[in-house]
Amino acid sequence: MKKIIAGALALSMGSALAGNVMPEMTRDGKTKNDLGVAWSKRNAAVLSYDTLTQDREVSGTETAEVKTTNLNPYVFGTHGAFSGELSYNINKVENTPKTGTSTETDTNSLDLDAAYRINNMFAVTFGYGTEKEESTGSEETEKDMVFGFSYNHGNGLIAGVSYSLSNQEDVSGSTTTEVDYSVISLGVGYQNWNNKDGYTVEAFYQTRGKEKDTQSVGDMTNLELHGTYAMGAWELDGVFGTMKEENYAGTTETTTTTFGLDFEYMINANIYVTPQFAQAKAETETGSTTSETKVTTFGSEFGYRTAMWDANLELAQVKSETDSSNTEDSGLKLGVNFGYFF
Repeated sequence: MKKIIAGALALSMGSALAGNVMPEMTRDGKTKNDLGVAWSKRNAAVLSYDTLTQDREVSGTETAEVKTTNLNPYVFGTHGAFSGELSYNINKVENTPKTGTSTETDTNSLDLDAAYRINNMFAVTFGYGTEKEESTGSEETEKDMVFGFSYNHGNGLIAGVSYSLSNQEDVSGSTTTEVDYSVISLGVGYQNWNNKDGYTVEAFYQTRGKEKDTQSVGDMTNLELHGTYAMGAWELDGVFGTMKEENYAGTTETTTTTFGLDFEYMINANIYVTPQFAQAKAETETGSTTSETKVTTFGSEFGYRTAMWDANLELAQVKSETDSSNTEDSGLKLGVNFGYFF
């Protein structure tokens, strides 16, 4: 499963290729695409579930238990010149301190991506997403509409551009604030495949200008590099990303870098194992003050695959460190992923 997104402190990686521009070409077949949905001709249903339980230590003293769970069903479909993907995600974070009151944050999101291939070279895409985050006394809702265009050169080269319009609304008590902003995304990739062997490389860039209403957002730039190489029993997936964000006033800047690798090996025609490593680091500068948060994941997937379905179990050790508060979260993640292809 391709869960790492450069520019975010991802808890786990799975296989790294995000499928932003290129269609899904990796062997597990369960990657969600973005602009790549235009050239992805799949019919599948996937269910993913994971839970991460971490002990939180502050200055070496255990202070709380933090449990994060995700449930994510999604489907792919294609008919004639149309392709689409529909995804729903339920996320819950429970913070149970040794002393004091427990807190819970619930986040539900829905994403729809659809594409129409005008001919064998040009396609248009449309995306809609909504996300609601609720915690005690506050609620945040974000809605996005994305319009895209992609070009398939026919020899493995694909390029795409998209423009998104977003609205973010925060409710805290009786106060409501909101802001509208837009994001431009550009991507280009190349693939060369012979049955299940070959490679894919991709570069993806995003930019956002600062906007202000009753709420504000600052400038953002995001660059992601993805790659997959498969030969014989092996498949290697990698990602590198860097994202820079500023607040509206320009007084605070956060730079996030993400790196990940996974190495799938087919033990026989059906059974596979995928060792994984991922690390994300966020550095925040406010004046002369600097804070760093680092998330490191070591893990592996153990799976069984046929022509009709793919199922795996994921085990990972996840460690998060924040130097400014001397806080460390460490624990074990368990996940199951199942895909059926029809």
